[in-house]
Amino acid sequence: MVGIVGTGRVGPSLAKVLRESSVEVSGIWGRNYEKCLDASEFAGVKAYKNLEDLIERSKVIIIAVKDDAICHVAESIKGKLNGKVFAHTSGSIPSSVLKPLKEKGGLIGSFHPLQSFGSRESGVTLVRRCYIAIEGDEEAVKVLWKLAERIGAEPFRIETKGKVLYHASAVMACNLFYGLYYLATEMLSLCGVEEKVKDKVLIPLVEGTVENIKTLGPVKALTGPVVRGDVGTVKKHLEEMEGRFLNEHVRVYKTLSKVLLRMAKERGVDEKALKEIEKLLA
Repeated sequence: MVGIVGTGRVGPSLAKVLRESSVEVSGIWGRNYEKCLDASEFAGVKAYKNLEDLIERSKVIIIAVKDDAICHVAESIKGKLNGKVFAHTSGSIPSSVLKPLKEKGGLIGSFHPLQSFGSRESGVTLVRRCYIAIEGDEEAVKVLWKLAERIGAEPFRIETKGKVLYHASAVMACNLFYGLYYLATEMLSLCGVEEKVKDKVLIPLVEGTVENIKTLGPVKALTGPVVRGDVGTVKKHLEEMEGRFLNEHVRVYKTLSKVLLRMAKERGVDEKALKEIEKLLA
C-alpha cells in the first residue's frame, strides 16, 4: 500500500498513475483538508484527515511537498516505523533529510521524476514516460525501483552525495534553456520577425534538435558553424551582435560555443579551424 503526502501537482499525479497501474494506494494527506479532498477526487483515492492514519495504513509513503517542508513532515511523524519505506520527490535534496524517520526504524530514499509538472493533468501523462532518479537505503531503493517500473517509468540510480549536482544538471537542461530560447527570440525581433510568430518559428528547429540528441547523442548530433570549422560564420555572428550592442547575447554565444569546441574536438574536426574559432571566442 502506497500513501501520498502532499496535494500540489506531483502528489496527486503520482497517486493517480499508481492507482491506474494497479498499485494499491492507501490514500493522500495534506495540511489543508479541502485541498486534500480535491486531490483525492482527482486521483481517485481516499483523503485522510490525519497523517498518522495514512502512515499506519501504508507500507510505502511518498512525501511530495515543497522542499522546505520535507524536514518538517519527517519530524512530525511519530511512533515505530519498522520496515516502512519513506521517499521524498525533491530533485535537489538528498534522502538524508529523512533521517528522523530512519531513527524510528524507517527505510529512506528519494524518488524524483525528472520532468516538469506544469499541472496535475500533464503530470499524469509525463510521469509514465519519464526517467526517475532514485537514491537512499538499499532496501528502499529496491522498493522504489519496482514502483517506477510498475508505472512505466525508467528508474536510474544516483549517489546520495551527488543530489545537488544532479539537480543543477536538470536546471541547466530545462530552466536555463528557457533563458537561451528567450535570447534567441529577442534576436529574431531585431531581424524584423513579427511578435505574433517570433516565439514559434524556432520550435520545429528545437524539436528536431531534441530528436537528434535522442537518436545520436549530443556529440554525434552536433551541427552548426563550430563543428563545421566555419570560422567566417562565427566571426560574422559575433561582429553583428557586437555591432548591435547585444553584450549579454555575445557572452552566452561565446560561453556555449567554447563547449561546442570541446565537442567538435571529440568529433575529430580540423584542429586548425578550431584554433581560429577559439581565438574569436577568447
